[in-house]
Amino acid sequence: LSRLNGGFSIGIPTISGMTYFLEARDAFGAGSWTTLTNITGDGLLRTLSSSGERKPHRFYRVRLQ
Repeated sequence: LSRLNGGFSIGIPTISGMTYFLEARDAFGAGSWTTLTNITGDGLLRTLSSSGERKPHRFYRVRLQ
């Protein structure tokens, strides 16, 4: 996990053929998750990055499908 121009990036080990979604929402227990980006796994370490959108609080997750 590293900060990047007001956003961040996270490296994740991937499984070939699986899709990884970086999602965010503004409240921990309420609201729907918004997909920021996604990648398809290839068995290697891949990076997901957020934009530099400034919010006072933001919660993130990586979802695998």
